[in-house]
Amino acid sequence: MPDQLEELLPLVSTGEQVELKILHNAVIENAKSYQADPSSANLKDWQNAKVALGNAMSDMSARHDIQPDQSVIATPESFAELKD
Repeated sequence: MPDQLEELLPLVSTGEQVELKILHNAVIENAKSYQADPSSANLKDWQNAKVALGNAMSDMSARHDIQPDQSVIATPESFAELKD
């Protein structure tokens, strides 16, 4: 998702850039919270943040008629995968 985000940022408005950056930061912060305390609540927050970012990116891509890059690797679902 970070590659898609970097491709999308220069193509959207300043307000949309801010929204995407805030959502991306939420994903990172929730991932850190889950790493520090792997509770189901923290996992749910992290997953919700990823879904919100993905939805925003999809909406903005569709609104600006931007085709997603199909070569992007999926976001890891666990910290073991993230570490690798």
